[in-house]
Amino acid sequence: SRPSPMTRTFGRRWRRGAAVVGVGLASGAAVALTAGLAAPAVIGGIAAVGGGISSLGTAGALLGTGVASIASLLSGAAGVAVVTSLFGATGAGLAAYKMDRRLADVSEFDFLQPRKALILAAREAAAERAAEQEREHDGGDGGGDGGDGGDDGSVGTGRPDGGGVPRWRGRA
Repeated sequence: SRPSPMTRTFGRRWRRGAAVVGVGLASGAAVALTAGLAAPAVIGGIAAVGGGISSLGTAGALLGTGVASIASLLSGAAGVAVVTSLFGATGAGLAAYKMDRRLADVSEFDFLQPRKALILAAREAAAERAAEQEREHDGGDGGGDGGDGGDDGSVGTGRPDGGGVPRWRGRA
């Protein structure tokens, strides 16, 4: 029996939500990792901005002192954790928002397993390319000049009739 339209709609919403959450978590983790590495520089930049603002007069001195004191509070391991958390949460939220917008008009979304025939064909093609490259590396096809006796710097096509795409050596 076929699922009801309500069940299909629920399934689509669930898969879309899973995609959005997955992208949000993955990108949030990546941003948090890089933010943890950049946190000391970010905190140093905040301290520098506070010092620059404090040289702008009386109101600037008050504001600059406040910014510099925030930077000094963030200068330890807790500050690195705070900056990492803020950047990670912001990155995750932004990525999830963008993914949600991208999937807004998508009516079907599925993760499909590639068919075994396609996988086998790709493996065979890769093995043929590797064998061909090995033959070229070991001296070609064993005789002749590959059907190309030209003086243009080409090695030949590897085919006795000269057909195919010529392979070049040196500068083209």
